[in-house]
This record gives sequence, C-alpha cells and structure tokens, in this order.
Amino acid sequence: MRRHNGMRPQDLVILLHAHLYHKNEPINQKVLNQELGICQSEISCSIQRSMLAVLINYQGKVIISNLKEFLRHGFRYTFPAQPGHYQKGLQTRSCFKLSGHKDKYVWAEPGGTAEGIAIKPLHWCLNGIQNTYPKLIQACQLLDHIRMGEKEERLQAIKLLNKLLAN
Repeated sequence: MRRHNGMRPQDLVILLHAHLYHKNEPINQKVLNQELGICQSEISCSIQRSMLAVLINYQGKVIISNLKEFLRHGFRYTFPAQPGHYQKGLQTRSCFKLSGHKDKYVWAEPGGTAEGIAIKPLHWCLNGIQNTYPKLIQACQLLDHIRMGEKEERLQAIKLLNKLLAN
C-alpha cells in the first residue's frame, strides 16, 4: 500500500459518485473509470486513501455517516476555493440562491454560458460530465457553498447536501 498523504479532491468526487449512483454496490474501479474519466490507478489510490480515512469500509462501500461528518467539519479547510477572474463557465455557487450572496461564480469552461467569478471545480472531470451525472454536479455545487459561504449559507448547503445524499 502506498503512503497516505492526505485526501485529494478526486477522492470526494469518487466517493460522492459511488454513493449517488452505485449506493448499494461495492466500488467498481472500471465503472468509475468509464463514468468519470479518471484513470484506474488514480481511482485505486483514491480508494486506498479513503479506506485509511475510514470513508470506505472493507466491503468497498462508502460509509456515508463519516463522509457527511467530513464534509460538514473538515472539507472547507482541506479544499478551500480561491476566486479568480471574471469569465465564462458553468454556473456553480450562485445556482442555489442560498443566503442572498450577490456574486455569481462559475467553473471556468470555454464553452460555458454563464458569466461570473471563476473558481476551480473540485476536480477537472466535473466540467465534462455536467449533463450526464446531474446529482454529482449538484453535490459539488453545494460543496462550493460550503467552501466559500458564510455560516448561514454553509448550514443551508449542508442541509441540502444531506437531503441529496439520503435519496
């Protein structure tokens, strides 16, 4: 087993995708590779990191209670968002209209239709799958509220994210 150097953004994308689209199945690296476009070696390393962080059990299933706890308490400190320049992209943080913030944020993408302040998505694969896996995109957009929002906005986003993960 490789040395554990902490969580990486793709770990959360993989965990969320596995839970939202393959909830009752063990994680299948080949399927995740095909669906997310992340190479199998990265998926394998991600699974190892997630097992060490106790976010996946030994049957290969996501431990959702632990994932929710991490997203609520540690996520924004582990993966902070850095606002960039104003440009076109895929609408993100502003699409849920939580707590009345005024700025519009986008994941930078050349063919994007929305304009706003660019932030990097949690992982590059999200720009290519926005029409294929809408629940994953919604979850990651809510994570942007958690990464960047004030307390009330974060609490609202956590509530919506918990609802999304419960379905």
